[in-house]
Parts: sequence; C-alpha cells; structure tokens
Amino acid sequence: MWEGLTAEEIRQRYPADFEAWRADLLNYRPPDGECLQDVRRRILPEYRMIVSSHPGEEVAMLLHGGVNRVILADALGLDPLNIFPHRSELRRHEHH
Repeated sequence: MWEGLTAEEIRQRYPADFEAWRADLLNYRPPDGECLQDVRRRILPEYRMIVSSHPGEEVAMLLHGGVNRVILADALGLDPLNIFPHRSELRRHEHH
C-alpha cells in the first residue's frame, strides 16, 4: 500500500497509519507490509551469511534504500531508529 510513496504522500493519503507508524517506528506494520523489526530479522541473517561466505573478498549487492539503511545501521552498531530522517524532519510534516 505504501510502496513507492514518499513519507509526505503517506501522511496525506493515510494520515492515521502515518501517525501510528511515527509513534512506533520499529514495530508498526503497515497494511500488507513489514515493520522495521521484520525487515531486520529477514535481512540481517542473509546479509551476514553472504558476507561470511566470502572472507577477504569484496561483495557487491544491489538493494533498496531501506535494506541498505538496516545493514548500515547494524554494521555501524547504530540504533535502528537512526536510519530514519531526523525526527524533526518527520515532525515538520505535522504542520502542513
């Protein structure tokens, strides 16, 4: 349902869902979608398996932005919530 939409488009078309997602960025599951924790559980084991099966080699993967952010946050030891635009950026949309 949200595929291909910007955060602003989601906010405009699905305001209640947008607010529920903002209230729980890790666990809110959009209709017909995955929550961030689902994505992490699905992606990180596969990513680690691919990397570990190529020790000392360079590995190239073609992935979309959300998956890239999940992997990058994990690799850098960041809180997964840090993969989103700064919360002030999300709050900026409240007053439009």
